[in-house]
Amino acid sequence: MEGLEVLSGLVKGQVAVIIDDTVDHKEYSRGRDVSPHGNYWIYCHAHGRFERGVQLLTVAIVDLSTGRTFMVGAFPYAVRKMLDLGMVTEFKTKIDLAREMLDVLKGYFRVSRVVFDSWYWSEKLVKENVVSELKSNRRLLRVESAPGTLEEVEGHLRVGDLPPGLYYADLTLGDRAITVKLLVREYKRESGTHVKYLYTTDLSLSEEVEEAWRMRWEIEDLQGTSRPWDWRTPRSGGGRGFRGTSRPSPS
Repeated sequence: MEGLEVLSGLVKGQVAVIIDDTVDHKEYSRGRDVSPHGNYWIYCHAHGRFERGVQLLTVAIVDLSTGRTFMVGAFPYAVRKMLDLGMVTEFKTKIDLAREMLDVLKGYFRVSRVVFDSWYWSEKLVKENVVSELKSNRRLLRVESAPGTLEEVEGHLRVGDLPPGLYYADLTLGDRAITVKLLVREYKRESGTHVKYLYTTDLSLSEEVEEAWRMRWEIEDLQGTSRPWDWRTPRSGGGRGFRGTSRPSPS
């Protein structure tokens, strides 16, 4: 973990951890369902087709005092079919791997927030001050409007039934129920109206949840660069190490 020690020396304040996953395309690999190197057919949303590649868990941190983002790394993980075929003896889901990485980062940084998308809804991750997104078909146990917004709402069985607004919502997480603050927001685009269902386990946040959610796109920017997780790729100044981007500090 020498790299994390170096990075922790650069980042002194609180950080937000961003967790995502992507595909490292292997277009010239053999067209097998699963290869000995972990390549397999994955649906690529960017290209709208199945392609050969390796699934990667990507992790970045945002220095909340400067707004600068650092890619911590990208970690390949085995698919269950590889375990079924006897190609690996140990299997971890991306959620298991994300939990391990989060625990490691807490040993080096002052983690104040964790940001990830709706696919990471799990009792293993939805613990700390999380900002994330819910799927529209997520069932609600109970919902009420946050003080100062709409009147009491009743009869909404799914998140997607709620009109735009700010709510307190009870949802099932594993074998228990948790309360989150839920922000339903409409966005007008050329393709039409899109709705986001953003939530946080930090009940003190309100509109700030949207600002925190925007930090997730920092990791998308880094993933869009040329293989930012490949430490063999020369960085600016000729060295090798963490790749960072600069943004205004989140308000």
